[in-house]
Amino acid sequence: MGSTALGGGAPARLGLAPKDGVFGSNLKQCGGFMLKTTPKVGSSSVRVRASVASSPQKQHSPKTSGVKSGEEVRIAVLGASGYTGAEIVRLLANHPQFRIKVMTADRKAGEQFGSVFPHLITQDLPNLVAVKDADFSNVDAVFCCLPHGTTQEIIKGLPQELKIVDLSADFRLRDINEYAEWYGHSHRAPELQKRGMQSTMFVEMAPGVTANDLYQHLKSTYEGEEFVKLLNGSSVPHTRHVVGSNYCFMNVFEDRIPGRAIIISVIDNLVKGASGQAVQNLNLMMGLPENTGLQYQPLFP
Repeated sequence: MGSTALGGGAPARLGLAPKDGVFGSNLKQCGGFMLKTTPKVGSSSVRVRASVASSPQKQHSPKTSGVKSGEEVRIAVLGASGYTGAEIVRLLANHPQFRIKVMTADRKAGEQFGSVFPHLITQDLPNLVAVKDADFSNVDAVFCCLPHGTTQEIIKGLPQELKIVDLSADFRLRDINEYAEWYGHSHRAPELQKRGMQSTMFVEMAPGVTANDLYQHLKSTYEGEEFVKLLNGSSVPHTRHVVGSNYCFMNVFEDRIPGRAIIISVIDNLVKGASGQAVQNLNLMMGLPENTGLQYQPLFP
């Protein structure tokens, strides 16, 4: 689960591209390394989605708003009664500049958010409203946490000046022709189409390349990436190590098969895989440090 950011301005409102990708096959060439990702059991296809939200590759970025320190950014959360919506609300509770002004949930319209999610009852939040009744005149940016297939129609009706971060799959695939294959129906807004989980990757290395070479390659690649941590020694990443945080932990191990290594990476699927990644993207769109409001340490135990 990842997020796509759409910025204001151009008709397509293309913003920061999501920092997660889709492999066209289960092989990806990377220098002297051939990455092979393992599909989930029961999958009818070997294609998988990579969901590491912080990437060393340069992404297309929109013009940022250049928000000043302390300046309030007014937020709407669409689909606030879902898991990713609730996690957005939790994360924004400690964000120094993002303030929630509008929250939608059609089936919970009129209810207080704390009655839907009692663990967030201490927050001062607006009541839930239906999307059709939402007032966006007092909003700068929107988090869309709506079900797949719903966001396409909703986004087309939003004011053009809003910055939008979509947590659904509706704008995840660059090729709209692949959308029907993955989600069972055609994409309804092609003009806007711009672009706890554990992944195990088997790496077939070129002759003379070792698992340590791969480790050093990843270490240099992700140097300076605050939310991607390469573990030391024989430490095995586990999803319980990242729960509640925006971190991705990974490590490299030598396989029993000669010439092959194993990469294990873990994220919290609701934070790094969805809501945390969305906040990280909007931080960048608003000209803020990407870690703003996201420096939560993982929960234990």
